[in-house]
Amino acid sequence: MNNDSEKYTQVSIKEIAREAGVSIATVSNVINKSYKVKEKTIKRVEEVIRKYNYRVNIGASSLRGKSSKLIGVIVPELSNPFFSKLNDEIERYASQFGYSIAMCNNNYEYEKDIEHIEILIARNVDGLIMVPSFENKKVVEPAINSNIPVVLINRKIKDCSCDAVLVDAYSAIVASVEYLVSLGHKKILYMNAEPELFISRMRLKGYKDALKKHGLSLNKDFIIKADGFTYADGYNFLKKLQDLKDKPTAILAYNDMLAIGLLKAFSAAGFKIPQDYSVMGFDNIIIDEYLEVGLTSVAIGLKAIAQRAVDILLEKIKNKKIATREIFLPINIIKRDSVGIAG
Repeated sequence: MNNDSEKYTQVSIKEIAREAGVSIATVSNVINKSYKVKEKTIKRVEEVIRKYNYRVNIGASSLRGKSSKLIGVIVPELSNPFFSKLNDEIERYASQFGYSIAMCNNNYEYEKDIEHIEILIARNVDGLIMVPSFENKKVVEPAINSNIPVVLINRKIKDCSCDAVLVDAYSAIVASVEYLVSLGHKKILYMNAEPELFISRMRLKGYKDALKKHGLSLNKDFIIKADGFTYADGYNFLKKLQDLKDKPTAILAYNDMLAIGLLKAFSAAGFKIPQDYSVMGFDNIIIDEYLEVGLTSVAIGLKAIAQRAVDILLEKIKNKKIATREIFLPINIIKRDSVGIAG
């Protein structure tokens, strides 16, 4: 075999897709004849395949139509202990049914969601569990068009045939506000993030409704969006607080990473917690209890979320005609030292 021929056979499915001007999922569907593709598109893809003498992975191809025992998992960031733990719980539970997982990280980027889904389709996954970066139907269309079931975690996409497992975000924030009110807090700031997400909208509604329920006026200056979801974003949030003329006595952070970053910033600036500020997080990640000041947080039961997501997906893999479901799971507040009586 000459060098040119060797080069041609080493072309990847991603490169075939790029030159044909289609998605990886479409190339996979053309190769495996697993989903309806327009005749014009089929011809274009096949021309590129012939041009490069592309060789299909026979082992993977032979599995098409059979169970690969592989589940694709897409999460935003494994650097966040919440998502790394979620991934571990999914993997541990799925293995009891003979399934392995292929894990991808979208870094909160829409393009990476699409790319990872197409690559996972090419790997012949039986289904997907994902926390997409955005709640847009286009994110999951490659999977839906390839007839691959998808279960969303803490996301809700309108007019989508995806199942979803969600935390009862509304009740979580109502309970959080009520806990703070019970300790005398009347100036409660909500640190928001990605307000377009369904769970974010439910949290904000819960925050507003809880204030109203307890006769507390809504101060729009006390609803502030963080720049992101990370520890650094939480640390930098202190600057936003310092710009406020009227200071809160308690802060509800969107997640624990933001709360932990803010706690660090408070410490560096000489503030005492909870004497100067009470801080609550959301997720109850493992490091919360080991901080210098233990973080009060909303626990959402990652094990339960992972198991329900896997159970629903496996049911859908066996029978794709099962009606789409939305499951809301309860929360629990874990009380630690970062919240105290209002001064």
